[in-house]
Amino acid sequence: MLILYSFYFSVVRNYWGQFIFSILVGFLPKHARSRRDRLEISAREAATQIFYVPPHGIQQFLVDAASSFGDSRHCVVAREITKIHEEFWRGTLGEANEAFATRQPKGEITVLIEGKLISDDEIPSEDFLEHELRELTAKGYTLSAAVKLVTEATSAKKKDVYALALRLFGK
Repeated sequence: MLILYSFYFSVVRNYWGQFIFSILVGFLPKHARSRRDRLEISAREAATQIFYVPPHGIQQFLVDAASSFGDSRHCVVAREITKIHEEFWRGTLGEANEAFATRQPKGEITVLIEGKLISDDEIPSEDFLEHELRELTAKGYTLSAAVKLVTEATSAKKKDVYALALRLFGK
């Protein structure tokens, strides 16, 4: 698993030009409604989203993802990661839909989708920041590491996020 995480971070860093905190979503639910709901949640995240997709479901996944994330969101479709026949396709979700409409890849498929870009004018709400901090600390991140990750993924100022973290966790 460590090898895969290293791979994801290097692909994200190389493709988007910088290291971006990533969220491993894994396989999506089989039911269409649940799958679309999860994609809608992922589309609002600033972090790169990582999905495992069965080869027979790649076309439907790309259609659903483009509908939730938008056609212009960048993605990487990786096949057979860490194996001799590994392949990478890079482009936007709209381009991926076109490329994989007639192509049925075989093997393990992993799709990385660029996180939502937050403009400098779009300051995240305190509720959003609180949610992110609580989620990261619940996963075992230290307070300072959680603050660092949240500030890197948003346009919030570090001192503001740290002050909020101190109010929430009283440390």
